[in-house]
Amino acid sequence: MSDYPIEYNLNEKDRLDEQVKLLKDQTLAKLDASSKECLEIGCGVGSNISTVRELNSELKFTGIDICPESIKSAKNEFEDEKTILFVVQ
Repeated sequence: MSDYPIEYNLNEKDRLDEQVKLLKDQTLAKLDASSKECLEIGCGVGSNISTVRELNSELKFTGIDICPESIKSAKNEFEDEKTILFVVQ
């Protein structure tokens, strides 16, 4: 059992991906295009990465989450990305 209260599953991943679309403009407006690194605490399955990368494709991204299943899913999704790191904490 995970410490994540909702528990990881594919339906939750789809819900998070849809949520990111709703918050997209607000997220990008707050991220400076000259930023070199981004740390997301509570990154889940990495749903925000594509949104953040639209503004700055060279951004180094580190995502931290308490749910091992979510981090595993994020790592699988972005396994070819050398500037993205996911950590279970």
